[in-house]
Amino acid sequence: MKILCITSRVPWPLEKGDKLRIFHQLKQLSAHHELVLFAVNDKPLHPDALAELKKYCSRVEVHTHSRMQVLLNLLRGGWNGQPFQVAYFTSPAAQRRLKQVVQEERPDWIYCQLIRTAEYRKSAPDLPAVLDYMDVFSKGVERRMANVAVYKRWLFRLEWKRLLRYEAAAYHQFNRHTVISAQDRDLLPVADCRAVEVVPNGVDTDYFHPQDGEKSFELLFNGNMNYPPNIESAQFLVNPPPSPSPPVSVLLCVDRRGARAMASSRGILNIQSLNELTSENSSILHARLVPGSPYHIRF
Repeated sequence: MKILCITSRVPWPLEKGDKLRIFHQLKQLSAHHELVLFAVNDKPLHPDALAELKKYCSRVEVHTHSRMQVLLNLLRGGWNGQPFQVAYFTSPAAQRRLKQVVQEERPDWIYCQLIRTAEYRKSAPDLPAVLDYMDVFSKGVERRMANVAVYKRWLFRLEWKRLLRYEAAAYHQFNRHTVISAQDRDLLPVADCRAVEVVPNGVDTDYFHPQDGEKSFELLFNGNMNYPPNIESAQFLVNPPPSPSPPVSVLLCVDRRGARAMASSRGILNIQSLNELTSENSSILHARLVPGSPYHIRF
């Protein structure tokens, strides 16, 4: 079977959760199917990206949006009522290019990752298609509304309402639907959320496995620290509410960009180490518990 996969980012390097998920899905699917990747892009392409992705895809098409194009996308989306997270990645030029790819490749199925790419499903309306919601964006925005500055809340409320409508409407445009967790599935604003299939993330235990060494910390926390929910989680771990139990010693491992975000975030007072986590990095030896790292996931 030939599957056309559509993503809102080029899934390499693997420094974000959505990239990790689709990269390892491509890796696993390529063992049984022919894959064509169409990726929207708004940043300079990593020099190794195409070579890495062509290991698993027979064709890789990258459509790069300039800053001016992104601005036009947002203005167009603001006018027609799309969520900004969808409008940001959607352009007529990319849709035209995708239609050409569909005509040339004649895929059997379309796979769209995130509602950010759902508009591109219209480039092949007659083909069966899968939408991986991954997360419930509307719930994420709703939860953040209470913590943003007052002057921003109207914009978050607008985006929340648009996301609710869009997540519900997108459901009817696809034949199959997936999400990461049962919790997310049950929060989807669709009538038949139980029909959505849960495809969880996992940890590559060949890459990460128990190692000998002195354990100086109870927990290692690693993630994209430009993502507000990750910062909030780290704040909770480092400075939890008063409890009769002794506090857990936490080793935070983040990259340089994340370190700047942490430094500017109130409550992060206990960063012991600032490193990207890899299996070879000695920081992984220092913690008793290492939750699923966002740097190497297997499905």
